[in-house]
Amino acid sequence: MRVSIIGLGAAATRGHLPALRKLEREARVQVVAACDPDGRQRMAARRAMRELPTFESAEEMLGSVDSDLTVIAAPPHVHASLATLAAEHRQHIVCEKPAGCTPADVEEMVAVWRQHQDRVLFASYQYRFSRPWLAIARIARAAARSGWRIDMSVDVQRDSTDRHAISNWRADPAMGGGLADHAVHFLALAREMGRPFAIDLASREFDPAGREKVNACLLAGSNLFDLSVSYQAAVRSTTLTLSIGDKTIRWKDGRLAIERKDRPTHWFSVPSLSDRAHVDALYLPMYRDFLAGSGSLRWRRDRAEELTEVGRCLAMLLAETEQRVSVEPPALAA
Repeated sequence: MRVSIIGLGAAATRGHLPALRKLEREARVQVVAACDPDGRQRMAARRAMRELPTFESAEEMLGSVDSDLTVIAAPPHVHASLATLAAEHRQHIVCEKPAGCTPADVEEMVAVWRQHQDRVLFASYQYRFSRPWLAIARIARAAARSGWRIDMSVDVQRDSTDRHAISNWRADPAMGGGLADHAVHFLALAREMGRPFAIDLASREFDPAGREKVNACLLAGSNLFDLSVSYQAAVRSTTLTLSIGDKTIRWKDGRLAIERKDRPTHWFSVPSLSDRAHVDALYLPMYRDFLAGSGSLRWRRDRAEELTEVGRCLAMLLAETEQRVSVEPPALAA
């Protein structure tokens, strides 16, 4: 499969390209082109992959290069329009999160899928390929099928947005902030509890330094999903808790504990979502899943539904929290 990449920031250089290079060595894919409006990023890509053609714009690249898959790793506000452009060039699409922050963005993605169901429309929710995540997702699905009440909570603590990122979109409230950066992964997991979601609570606050804190509570029938994302923390940490009846599974950083009536019974050392290297390494199994599933209409439909349902939930949360920002965020530097 021939791959072109739009955007050469941190997501591409730390996640997508390393995974694709490994698959190139297995003769599974070939990276044939990349584009970025920033000349410095194009130069860095050429240094890393000397024979890789680079372009200033996606239009120029897709009009000049024969590819099968386009990876969209640009800032969120252009994801929907780039997906439309890629679809017009008969591309499969892997889109970095979030797929869209507004209802209009999400509906444009829906239109792409409806018109091109022989192509893949896939969101980069690579967390799903971490081993503890896979186990928790299986348990949540089984509990939902059996009619058990499920409580899921997520607490993401960071001292800032991603320091390695080239774009500052994570610090821009209009592009979704912590909800678009972290919450989308867990919204994808929460779909295992049932849907649709209703918002019980949603708030976004900013401290004087402009660091964001998000709290949200969603309901899926009798099931509860509680979410907190903070860029105001002193310690980097990620905690995912799943409670069903008197049993609780708590995944906090590198430890997975199974509790009964709040008393730990078993615990295991596991990978951590606070570990940047682990998160970046998950792009490889994500692409393996893409290559294995892309020929199946059912798989393509499931991935497109995930992208659009999570996008709609994110847009709903962002619209709700627009009215509840307790401190005005600072103006972004030009």
